[in-house]
Amino acid sequence: MSTTAGVFSETQLVNIQAKADQIWLDRIQKMDYVPEAEIVKCVINQTTAQFGALKGAKDPQVDVGWINACDVTDGSCTDCTISGSELSTNIETYYLNRERCAEFSVCENDFRDNFFDVDETIAKGFLKASLALDEWWASQVVAVLNANVGVNEVADGKGSVSGTSTYVLPAYWNAELMAYFARVAKGNRFRMPMLISGANLYEQVWTADLEACCENKQTKFGTMDICFDLFNIDSTNDPDYVTYMINKGALAFVTKAYYQGKTAANPAKYMDQYRYSIPSFYLPGVTYDVHYDNECSGCGDFFTHNFKVKTFGDVFVNPVGCTSTRTGILEFICGEE
Repeated sequence: MSTTAGVFSETQLVNIQAKADQIWLDRIQKMDYVPEAEIVKCVINQTTAQFGALKGAKDPQVDVGWINACDVTDGSCTDCTISGSELSTNIETYYLNRERCAEFSVCENDFRDNFFDVDETIAKGFLKASLALDEWWASQVVAVLNANVGVNEVADGKGSVSGTSTYVLPAYWNAELMAYFARVAKGNRFRMPMLISGANLYEQVWTADLEACCENKQTKFGTMDICFDLFNIDSTNDPDYVTYMINKGALAFVTKAYYQGKTAANPAKYMDQYRYSIPSFYLPGVTYDVHYDNECSGCGDFFTHNFKVKTFGDVFVNPVGCTSTRTGILEFICGEE
């Protein structure tokens, strides 16, 4: 370990990051660090909004824009003049109100007679911190979904609509339900719908994917993208088992890093701290800030190295829903009203 006055050099910080990348690329080792955050990936893939650069220091803000084409309508033809509603981009400035940190420390003294290398231990600390923040974002997605459910305009069929919830009897939760979901998507003018589900349909889809006898079921399930979260959706909605349908572009997942562009090789230096950014190991396009310092206390004659991994951002709902009740998000509950 090469340090100056107990401080990791930029070279060593780079080596630590390289070690974390190496562990992530190892198929066996990485399994301890894969988060349960598939639904965040799904929302990222469904996001169509455009984002501006980070604004503000104390209160981070960002411009988020959607295309507004709701007012294009038909009518009788009059004369040779051309007139109509003006299309616009709906750009709003949002505060990034969701913030979370994952912190860990390593004492040099603990590694004097240790099988493990300090660089490897810190690298695994980064992997665990990224996992924790990725999973925290999954919980935030569920919170935003619950707060912005719209009204299902298809009031007949297998679902019973009550307010913003649609109840579907347990007996209907199988591959045949996909025909109903397809009709609901059409009726609500969802162009590219996706299902985000807790335990609903999980075992049926799992079985259909693996058993040759279930090719027809697999085909039916394959008519719509389905993402599962067995950790946040049902626990948040307990005792209900909930499945959401979202339209492409209904949500915008935005995260920013203050130290975007700063790396372990070229960190920003503030007093006794190094600050730089690292990518999430699991979530595409998501970057986390790293704050690093050290102290000579509580660790004998050795230094303790402290790391804080920080995320801030938000999940926004498209304000261009065309009607006040059409948010692009629907909720289905397994059970009776």
